[in-house]
Amino acid sequence: MNESEDRPRQGEHDWRRVLVSALGEGGLDEVERPAPEHALRRVRKVVADGGLDVSSVARTMVGIQSAACDDSTRPDIEGLLRDDRAERDALDQASAEGRLPLGVAAPAARPTGDERRTGASPMWVDALAIVAAIGGPVMLLSSRRSHSPFFDLDTAAVLAGVLVLSAAVWMVLVEPRLVERPRLAESPGFSIFAAVLGYLAVAFIAWRVIDDEGGYVSPPVVLGAVMALAGAVLQTGAGVSGRRSRAAVAAADPERYAKAAKALFAALDRLDDRLYVDAARVFADEPSAQREPRRRAAIDGVRALRAVGEFDDELALEALRRGLF
Repeated sequence: MNESEDRPRQGEHDWRRVLVSALGEGGLDEVERPAPEHALRRVRKVVADGGLDVSSVARTMVGIQSAACDDSTRPDIEGLLRDDRAERDALDQASAEGRLPLGVAAPAARPTGDERRTGASPMWVDALAIVAAIGGPVMLLSSRRSHSPFFDLDTAAVLAGVLVLSAAVWMVLVEPRLVERPRLAESPGFSIFAAVLGYLAVAFIAWRVIDDEGGYVSPPVVLGAVMALAGAVLQTGAGVSGRRSRAAVAAADPERYAKAAKALFAALDRLDDRLYVDAARVFADEPSAQREPRRRAAIDGVRALRAVGEFDDELALEALRRGLF
């Protein structure tokens, strides 16, 4: 058995272990009964679109089951989610205005008219941005077998510039304006790494100009170099500002910050607990014929979140134990 075949089987074993730990042996029987296709489609769509607030397991589970439940129950659940969102925004606003003992402000409240989508951007878009950032300098390399460049210098320079600049524009300018939790924009380490790749692309262009063209610089080469340099500068600015922000957090008074973090997390935990209780009360009136299909679709949603890395085994276990009503 090769390693690629063994890994999925190990993941399947771990998932079964999570199910048994959370739901008992009966959990396996429940999952084996198929959920209605329309409920599965809605759940998988909300997971794939990144429309779940995965920073809160409670909101994630209630959101999944809002997509999976019957039309007669959904308005009440969506109302709970709206009310909960308003209370979390109020908590964030209090923190931003200094009305909580917070050394470092909580995430800024959504201003009026903020049309950013809750949650994070789709994983596949971030993956494309990462591939573009890495692919920029690769365009300028040579084949190990033939020792000849993959592309002529004009083509390679333009491709490298487009890829580096596209990745930077997405990570630094576009993603933070589209979603509340931009994965790449919130990672100063990756921004610095992407900046290094951009400067490396510029260096490769200069090396190819000297080695291949004897110093002659054509307009496409200039264009590619300028785009790659612009992308690298954007990434550098994002990385430096992100590191400064983290340094400011570290420099805050440790005791004050510890008290602030404890107060904020306690408040968020209370909101999670109340959301669980309120959602359980709504679902308690749900007919049994609708309850079981909803639960099976929700379990499938947790499995999908675990498969894409949003939940690890511990979070999946918590979600199923507390949030499967």
